[in-house]
Amino acid sequence: MQNIFRSEFSDKTLIAVAHRLDSIIDFDRIILMNQGVVLENGPPIELLAAGTKFRALWDSFHADSESSSEEKQV
Repeated sequence: MQNIFRSEFSDKTLIAVAHRLDSIIDFDRIILMNQGVVLENGPPIELLAAGTKFRALWDSFHADSESSSEEKQV
């Protein structure tokens, strides 16, 4: 699906609700919301700056991914 989004909708505005952050990291703009309130918005590269809520989510997501893959290897 991600490839279809990128190829068929490259010149369109696409609104995606995502829980897997890797699937949206190359989007032009990310809007981080919590209970209907916009917490942060901007280009992913800017939101990955230290101290942002998006960065904390990103780090948490990758820490969880690493611990899951380590558990599978044991």
